[in-house]
Amino acid sequence: MTRIVLLPLVSGLAYEYIRFAAKRMYDSMLMRALIKPNLALQKLTTREPSEDMLEVSIKAFTLMYEAERKGSEVIP
Repeated sequence: MTRIVLLPLVSGLAYEYIRFAAKRMYDSMLMRALIKPNLALQKLTTREPSEDMLEVSIKAFTLMYEAERKGSEVIP
């Protein structure tokens, strides 16, 4: 129960930390040192997209872009 109650607080703090770090990433050595572990973790938990993923994303972007240019909704 306490996990559910504290979830908005933890999420809000994480969001604010990310925003703060992004704005001040290059300001000081301390900020770079604090951000470095987060970036290392991100590198461990993400991977490059496959060719299929890239193909789907390009197709989706193309459909969205054409619909925006025409002023209509995207309906595949």
